[in-house]
Amino acid sequence: AVSSALDLLARRPDLGAVALHPRHPGTRASEWPFGVRACADWPVMGCGNLVRRHAWERVGGYEEGFFLYRNDTDLAMKLRAAGFGVHYNPDWVVWHDSPVAAGGAKKSSRWFELGTRNWVWVCRRHGRGLSGLAAGFMGWVWAHRLAGADIGRHFRALCGMVRGWAESPPQLPRGLHA
Repeated sequence: AVSSALDLLARRPDLGAVALHPRHPGTRASEWPFGVRACADWPVMGCGNLVRRHAWERVGGYEEGFFLYRNDTDLAMKLRAAGFGVHYNPDWVVWHDSPVAAGGAKKSSRWFELGTRNWVWVCRRHGRGLSGLAAGFMGWVWAHRLAGADIGRHFRALCGMVRGWAESPPQLPRGLHA
């Protein structure tokens, strides 16, 4: 996968990054069941990616304010806002030994709060008008779907949504626009 990704980057100077397909090594389960075909405008980076150094520096890399969760999506969106493509090929796999991907573990309470806050921030930073508002709301709804019957996780998702709208997201680097 890395060799193929490097070959593609060598042929395509318009690409800023290649995102590899995260799968669990034991279950072979995909973390991106929505990622069924190759795409040059992929909006997610995930746990395995190759990023051109000049593209990374142009967009400021990962946003420190996000810390964890959705920082990869923000990076992909910043690369796209800077005019770079982000390529994804579902056949190029990175093995991610994540308990959540294995199917046995649930996302942590921390994920429900920070992941939801950061999703709202991504939507505020990169969305436009009502579509950004709707996407933020849908992310919150998705977090509640994942919370199942756990009241504590529902509460943390609510806290994350409130924080996402109450706290200003980090500013985009100069010259980048939603």
